[in-house]
Amino acid sequence: MKRKTLSLNGRRLKKSKPSDLFRLSVTYDIVTPESAEVGDHAESGFEYEPRAASLSDVLSALKEYYCFENYSESGSSLSLYCTDPSENYRTGERTYHAVHVCGSERSMMRLRAALKALTNNNKLSIYELKRA
Repeated sequence: MKRKTLSLNGRRLKKSKPSDLFRLSVTYDIVTPESAEVGDHAESGFEYEPRAASLSDVLSALKEYYCFENYSESGSSLSLYCTDPSENYRTGERTYHAVHVCGSERSMMRLRAALKALTNNNKLSIYELKRA
């Protein structure tokens, strides 16, 4: 039986097996002009709580929240932070997102390979990735 493949910008990805699933969560921090004065954020929390996700779910979340450039890696987990917050120009609030992923060593290797392929060895900007 052949495994189905997913396509990502012309590159083929294998469909995830249950052992290849990730734990994915997205957090947010809202910074207001007032909270910035004291060096804090006004509000923070989960955009969505940790849940099981496939490789394509993880890549979709990274694209949705522009999280590609700043990251923190620790063993079998990876946190990617947005560098381009959404801004409410009326109130001055800025919302920053972070995508947090953890998984088995094998699944994390697949994620790193997909990120490298997606960013074309860091030659694409986050704006080009959003359009991809």
